[in-house]
Amino acid sequence: MKLNHELLMKADERLREALEQAQGDEVLRAIVLLTANDQRNEGERPEPDPRHFTSRKAYREELIACRRRQMVHSLKQTIETLSALDLTTHGGEIGHTLVVEGTASRIAASLALPAVRHASLDRSIELIQPDLP
Repeated sequence: MKLNHELLMKADERLREALEQAQGDEVLRAIVLLTANDQRNEGERPEPDPRHFTSRKAYREELIACRRRQMVHSLKQTIETLSALDLTTHGGEIGHTLVVEGTASRIAASLALPAVRHASLDRSIELIQPDLP
């Protein structure tokens, strides 16, 4: 596929090669880093006050739940846009990273989204077994 140089700069070397060699209908999986949007929406509760919790564990659990709600809200529009491109997304509950699956042409189109900061081609990770005496 012939791609815009500006969009290719958002992709790592392996994803660039895969997209350039693709016909367009090959299925790829990419790890996509999105720009942070930490703005609070109207009516959103502020972070919990530790004085309202009986234990550090309960406070920590509420902080995690609060962060997940914020993340879901901040990424909702981008995830919907990716879904509209017929891409499947996974993740985005804790951080600004998604696993995106779809055709090479759709992955390439996703690079044009302003919220997409960087994308890497997914690859297997080889586990190294330790030498046992």
